[in-house]
Amino acid sequence: MADLVQARWFVSNARMPAIMVAACLGVAPAFAASPTAVAQNPQTAAPAHLFGEYLAGRHAQQLRDFSVAASRYENAIAGDPDAPELISRTFLMEVCVGHFDRARALALKELKLDPGDAVAELVLVVDRLKAGDAVGALKHASSLPTDGVHRFIGPFALAWTRKAAGDLAGADSALQGLDKFNGFQPLKSFQLGLLYDFAGKPDKAQQYFDKALAANEQLNWRLTDAIANFYDRHGRGPEAKALYQRFVQQNTGSDLAMSVIALRPSTKSSSFSNSLFRDRSEVPVCAIISRAASGERLLPFCLARRSIHEPASRS
Repeated sequence: MADLVQARWFVSNARMPAIMVAACLGVAPAFAASPTAVAQNPQTAAPAHLFGEYLAGRHAQQLRDFSVAASRYENAIAGDPDAPELISRTFLMEVCVGHFDRARALALKELKLDPGDAVAELVLVVDRLKAGDAVGALKHASSLPTDGVHRFIGPFALAWTRKAAGDLAGADSALQGLDKFNGFQPLKSFQLGLLYDFAGKPDKAQQYFDKALAANEQLNWRLTDAIANFYDRHGRGPEAKALYQRFVQQNTGSDLAMSVIALRPSTKSSSFSNSLFRDRSEVPVCAIISRAASGERLLPFCLARRSIHEPASRS
């Protein structure tokens, strides 16, 4: 009876797959369905094996070993592909470790289970953009939750998908939505600078980059490199170098910034540029979301809903 109560608790609180409930009770599905069965065939060992894979994945997830967790969940879901618990956990772990092709295959299933899953919507935004389907990407971006921690992501995804659909004014309008959050003005200016830079409007981009720099006395690397890159591409090499030097002065010991200055050619600056928008066939939101989810920026938002800690930052 205690085992039954425990199993019922798992079912009600964690959407435990039926096949795993049977394993939890120590009863193979074949026997449960057919009381007259007297011999165990090789398939009856499968439920226990799947349950073991599931538990191993849960344990690895708790230890923040997301690669192992993803692998274990993959083994489990292969035997029970429609189990809600496995769909949700496998999907999240695939995103955490950067297996976006596998995550994409589960994203629609996850949205059927949880229509408000922002991570699944973001994965599909990237998928549609890479497929050249700006309308489809905009549909998913518009479906992002507007409450909780994910409300911060919506304006960015909506802005860049609108830009992909050719709606520059709409993209600008979406970023204005950041005004309702305290302290987001510098980030809004930076994003608007990137937006107008990508749109081929350098004068407008410059205005917003100037605002972003004025609001950030202490430079971070992302801001420094993006704006210096902009200077480089528009024949303003000395200003780019000065910005890098300012970053170095404020961040003593930054080998990254020092190496950039050392490698920067004294000839035409455009040859050095590693443009953020080198390939204009891929809208920045693809790189922004993909890079972020696999390494640093959106991952805390992606994981917050499920109370899983962010992996250690990469050096």
